[in-house]
Amino acid sequence: MSTRWFALGAALCMAAPVLAQDTPVVTPRPQPAPAPTAEPKPETKPEVKTLVAGDKAPALSISEWVKGEPVTGFERGKTYVVEFWATWCPPCRKSIPHLTELQHKHKAQGLTIIGISGEDRNGESLEKVKEFVEKTGAKMEYTVAFDKARETRDAWMKAAKQNGIPTAFVVDGQGTIAWIGNPLNPQFDEVLDKVVAGKWTEEARRELARRDEEMREANRKIGEAMQAEDYDAALKAMDEAIAKNPKSAGQFAMTKFHVHAKMRNDEAAAARVADEAAKGVLKDDAQALNAMAWTMLDEFESPDLDVALRVATQADNAAGHKDGMILDTLALAHFKKGNVDKAIQLQEEALKLSADLDESMREEMEGRLREFKASKSGKTGPADKDKK
Repeated sequence: MSTRWFALGAALCMAAPVLAQDTPVVTPRPQPAPAPTAEPKPETKPEVKTLVAGDKAPALSISEWVKGEPVTGFERGKTYVVEFWATWCPPCRKSIPHLTELQHKHKAQGLTIIGISGEDRNGESLEKVKEFVEKTGAKMEYTVAFDKARETRDAWMKAAKQNGIPTAFVVDGQGTIAWIGNPLNPQFDEVLDKVVAGKWTEEARRELARRDEEMREANRKIGEAMQAEDYDAALKAMDEAIAKNPKSAGQFAMTKFHVHAKMRNDEAAAARVADEAAKGVLKDDAQALNAMAWTMLDEFESPDLDVALRVATQADNAAGHKDGMILDTLALAHFKKGNVDKAIQLQEEALKLSADLDESMREEMEGRLREFKASKSGKTGPADKDKK
């Protein structure tokens, strides 16, 4: 079974191709030389509209409001998040619970979050969006709109040269765009908190820009070290970046785990990174913790089962005991620790929560449940083998 590394981005290029027309080749007759004329002025091309932080937010052109009250304009003194997403986009689905949390957190301060989808090459449709929103229910407690003609997407995403989704635009109380980026980026929360509180000042902008520049330089050094397969230098560069900006620790935790586990084959170091992350910077990131726990259980030759169990348990806590895939990981951790009854219980719960998974994944999960139950009838399971 493949490891549970998850994708954090999705992009669509929607530009239409330019086609050249065939024209016959004609040999012109000789012509007398033309009289000298003034040099023609270069043709002026129409200015292409762009959209950056600091610009006024464009109007919303919505074909149908799927959930929540229609937003006809940006009211002065209120904060808005305009987020572009799609039902087929895994990172978009990952951001939905967090957007709901933020809507609840800042509702009393006048925040309105608007998730906008529209027709695209992946078959998105109004019917799919309505079905998704109804099925998601309370997990998606903010305004949802459908942009059939893509007028809003063009005015925002295309103008801002944003191709990947999810992309969020934070609009402040003056109707000005304060920030543009991925709502899964920790900067999004930081900026939104300050905008809602009226603390998004020029000084705050400069500080964010300074940290952005430091992060770009750190990523450049890390990228060069990784390309040169100098993994110690890459890890050192990550630690230096974290020392300058402690808030970046969560962004680097998964990369550090990957470097130790996949490049340096240092299982003990990878386990330490996972354990520390589960207690601190990634304690609320269920998917990241699940990916690390599964990798330790499924791929490590001699996994530290205590660490794997702690990380898997924290992933389940962060998910609210409602994610079948995470419960599947937790069940395996208990099984390998020798807690067979607990493993069976958790695996049965995992299957109940995984009705929508594809057939092959459910078969794997059902196979593990059979393995757990078989071990109780005298067959040796992984935990028993480890004890011998």
